[in-house]
Amino acid sequence: AAELYHVNAMPTFVILDRNGAVI
Repeated sequence: AAELYHVNAMPTFVILDRNGAVI
């Protein structure tokens, strides 16, 4: 999956930061 940006939203899905680290 494409990397996603961390936003102020409910972490319903696995979100990756711009470096690909799991938040």
